[in-house]
Amino acid sequence: MLKAKSEQQLLLICEYLKLVHYNERNYIVRKGDPLDAILFITQGICWTSKNSDGRGRTQCIEKGHSYGEELLDWGFNDSPPSDLPISKETVKAHTKVEAFALMANDLTTAISRHTKQLPLQKQLYEQFVSALLKRRTKILRRWRSRSKEGFHALDTS
Repeated sequence: MLKAKSEQQLLLICEYLKLVHYNERNYIVRKGDPLDAILFITQGICWTSKNSDGRGRTQCIEKGHSYGEELLDWGFNDSPPSDLPISKETVKAHTKVEAFALMANDLTTAISRHTKQLPLQKQLYEQFVSALLKRRTKILRRWRSRSKEGFHALDTS
């Protein structure tokens, strides 16, 4: 599916990925809160916990992993914005974290706006977004090596 897409089509979807940063020990999502984004971790380490205080049995989310995939089901089921899925875990940054975020409202816009151009099949969507993430990360690396100012000066809007 991805090989059949043009560069222009892939770049259209890249518009919706936003670069976000979380400081060490900051909460990203708390258990019981609405889940309004899918995060694709590009740097750093996060911990997930089933407890709302972030303690107890934890799992590690690090570079190359994602969190919030249940938002895909929500987006593909034409659910109303007021019916966002609820986080079943607390996610906390263990180190400084950099990620690309696909926000819920952007997901619905991408699905409705590009469905005719880009048939976003549910079972292939994660591979599609992963390919976009790799492409955008490559562009970001090139930009960093040219500017030597780091990602702080990057304008993703």
